[in-house]
Amino acid sequence: MKQNLFQEKNAITSKAEYLSALGRHLTWHFPFPQVLEILADYQEYLSIDHEQGATMETIVAQWGSPKSVADRLLEESPEAKPRFYKHLAFWLCVFLVASYVYFHVTYGAYIFLAISSFSLFGFFHLGKLASIEHKFAVRDESPKKSSVFIGGIPRPLLIVHCALPVFVLLVERLARYVIRHVDVLPKHIGPLQTGYAIGYISCLFQILVLLLLIWTMFMTLCTSVHYFPAAVHALGALLFIMETRGIFSSMDLSATGDTLLYICIQCLAIYGLGIALAFFFQMLLSMLYASKDDAKNQSAQGQSSSQDNV
Repeated sequence: MKQNLFQEKNAITSKAEYLSALGRHLTWHFPFPQVLEILADYQEYLSIDHEQGATMETIVAQWGSPKSVADRLLEESPEAKPRFYKHLAFWLCVFLVASYVYFHVTYGAYIFLAISSFSLFGFFHLGKLASIEHKFAVRDESPKKSSVFIGGIPRPLLIVHCALPVFVLLVERLARYVIRHVDVLPKHIGPLQTGYAIGYISCLFQILVLLLLIWTMFMTLCTSVHYFPAAVHALGALLFIMETRGIFSSMDLSATGDTLLYICIQCLAIYGLGIALAFFFQMLLSMLYASKDDAKNQSAQGQSSSQDNV
């Protein structure tokens, strides 16, 4: 059975992984309360099979993969299909509006970054997936404890933090040197060649950050929603590089050192907005988890107190 982008990269080894994967597929087509009801039913089915000694390989062979189960449920409920297309059309319109703002409005990159981040969050149902992930995922397998994370921050995100200041320093120093020494530079190292060098450096960093954005979104969809803040940060870094490249490529040789400093601050503001949005979504996901934990603890305390009273 073929796998697609939204399926699991590895074989399912636990009931929690099976239910989480099934929930990811169902949220595209069914209302969220109905998704929770379906998952509760399958949780009961899997628990019965597990108590009878069935392994996960046997259970998957019997019930099918999460994708195949979702497809069967979708065939039984054809009224759920239009829900996906309406959802897709809505967020496509939002993205088109954000794209228009980016290309036709002053400081449109800031607005595009904010709208695109919330659009991705809504389009992929990440709030619902966070609830499903918390409800069924094993806490010990949280991505925050994975080797990919350092203190809750993905390693690639730390690489971006280290690489982008180097990028700014290289571009700013190169442009400043050319402006100061334009009369004494050799002909083969003139402003035109320097512009090419800045373009090549920008293109290299742009490709690296774009690959990071693709990787973080893939991990968000296939592993955990906790990767989404890293994707937002990568999007902000990508826009930051694109804006920096555009401004420096259009700058003339009459620019002063103060002008270069202002340009760097202006570009870094986009990068800072990306960091702020990343922290916002990290706090939002943490709040979703914390609210679930509080409800669970309260219910556990209520049960224990009732047992003590008995």
